[in-house]
Amino acid sequence: MNPGKTPSTASVDAANTPASIDANNNAAPAVLVCGTINIDTFVGLDEFPHPGETIIGRRGLQGLGGKGANQAVASARMGVETILLGAVGETSGDNPNQPLDPLALLAIKELDEHGVNTEHIARTGQPTGQAFIMNDASGENIIIVTSGANELTSPAELTELAKELADERPIPVVLAQGELTPEHSAELPGLAKAIGARLILNLAPVTTKDADLVAASDPILLNELEAADITGLPRETPTEELFAALKDVARTCVVTLGPAGA
Repeated sequence: MNPGKTPSTASVDAANTPASIDANNNAAPAVLVCGTINIDTFVGLDEFPHPGETIIGRRGLQGLGGKGANQAVASARMGVETILLGAVGETSGDNPNQPLDPLALLAIKELDEHGVNTEHIARTGQPTGQAFIMNDASGENIIIVTSGANELTSPAELTELAKELADERPIPVVLAQGELTPEHSAELPGLAKAIGARLILNLAPVTTKDADLVAASDPILLNELEAADITGLPRETPTEELFAALKDVARTCVVTLGPAGA
């Protein structure tokens, strides 16, 4: 490009625009998210109770959570077709042996409202995952997570479905997080490879340090503590040393530095 010339928007290659259509497929590209779906319950407290004590909370809120659901909502809000593969409880009520799960209905409803494709979320006989978050007046919190149906989300078992979805539209990116079981997280590279997609992994929390998973992620997203964890370095390791160590284990990496940025 001529340094002194301002490019015209009309000269931009249409193949690189968001509305582009794959040459071998008449559908716009989509993002595939494989991960957890929870309903979060927030309780505000003046102070945490002691064992055996019953106290009255200041407020209670309930809403969609789970890192997989959060990624899917963020992607869908950007106007990209986003398909979420995960698992919740029963939503039909047709099976007397699998009672209706109101939390599953709430999760699907909120995902639908955000424009996430929920068609391929598994409805199971296990309860929908939950997180219980208690905050006291000083800002400290206690979080308890029950995985529930999330433990059934296996990327290996979802690979054939992912291939079918990729036959219908291009899927250049698979998004994932660290909330699946360690065994299931290790299956993510195989799913992404099967559909020719780039695996972007936010390894939070660090539930596995599987070398193949870390090496296959492009990029892997971590904070400083998580980066120290997967490299085996002390948490107080200087940032530059941490970055040097990451080069030995990860293809590309984005490290968030809190107030200092990323």
